[in-house]
Order: sequence, then C-alpha cells, then structure tokens
Amino acid sequence: MTKTSKPGARPLCRACLDDHALILGKLGPMPDATLRAMTGYGLSDQEMARYFGMTPSSLRRLKRSLNVIRPRPD
Repeated sequence: MTKTSKPGARPLCRACLDDHALILGKLGPMPDATLRAMTGYGLSDQEMARYFGMTPSSLRRLKRSLNVIRPRPD
C-alpha cells in the first residue's frame, strides 16, 4: 500500500514516510537548507552525522538524495 506526501507527488511506501518523519525530527522542516548551511560552514560529513545522531553513510545518502554538494573553493 502506498501513500503520497503531497498531491501530484510520487507514491511513497510506509517505510519511506517513517524515514521522512525521522529526518524532519532530526533536521527540521527544511533538511536540504540545513545540510547546505552546515556544508557551507565547512563541516565534514562525519561531524554533521555525529551532531544529528546518525551514521555518516546515512547522512551521505540523504545529501545525495537532496542534491546537497560541497561548494567549490574560490
């Protein structure tokens, strides 16, 4: 059985919805902006993962799914 988070969005399974709620609980309502800001401050994936109480691999998967990349140095 699938559900959608918004009209017109692709269907999500229950596990995905549970993961989404977990992410919102840890990173707030705008996880992409949170990760972009922390990445911009120069924090490593390991430091961010420790701060949010998750594994570095989970954080990297989340960053990849939200299209958060490290800014290029000037």
